[in-house]
Order: sequence, then C-alpha cells, then structure tokens
Amino acid sequence: LALLERRVERRRRRRGLPPLDSNYDELLSHYEASREKLGGGAPGLAGQVAAVMRHRMSKRDVRALRERAVPKAVLHGREDIIVRPRAARAMARLLGAELHMLDANHMSVVEASEQVNALLLRHLRRSQKAWAG
Repeated sequence: LALLERRVERRRRRRGLPPLDSNYDELLSHYEASREKLGGGAPGLAGQVAAVMRHRMSKRDVRALRERAVPKAVLHGREDIIVRPRAARAMARLLGAELHMLDANHMSVVEASEQVNALLLRHLRRSQKAWAG
C-alpha cells in the first residue's frame, strides 16, 4: 500500500498536481471492516480477484452495449495504477459512453464518493428520461 501511495504521489508531483487527501490506512481499515462484516475473507478475496482476472467482454457484448439507445458512463480514478486510465478511455470509446475521470485512485467509490454519487444520480436521471422515451 505504501508503494502504491508513493507511486501515485510521484506521478502527481510530475504533473504539478497537489497531493491526494486520501488516507490509505483509513481506507484499508474501512475495507477490512466491511469484509469482516459481510463475512468475507481470503477465499472471498481470492474469488473476487479470480473473477476480475477471468472477466472478458466479447465483441458481441460490446456491440450490444454500444447499440443500446441509453446513456452510458464510465467513471474511473485518474490516478489508478491497477486498472490504467487508458483502459477506461478505451472502454468509453468502445461503448460510446461519457467518460468521467475522478480525482482518485483504484478505490474511487470510497475516495471520491460525493463525486461518484453525484455523477451516478445525474446518469440515472438521464437514463430514466431515455427509457421513458
């Protein structure tokens, strides 16, 4: 975790950006407490990682999502070094989706929760209008 934090801060300094306010120890303890509360553990985490590593979208899946006449959005942490921002840009382009780069790392839903919630609410409202016709 400390290595991740140092790498992100180096990238931010090179870009002339201020340090992130995120406290990784606090985020990690919050994550651990959530896992314990939900009964997760090493087997659950291993299953989650395996599912992510095996997940692939077929060309058919991408085409079906792109052609669906509803608003689409991709939200991604600008400083994520686990899933690179270029992957989010590529996905948004493939799906014809809005791209929202958040001032966050990999845990953007925790690090930028207010921004994520506001964007999701806006997106849900737009989607509701699209479905209503």
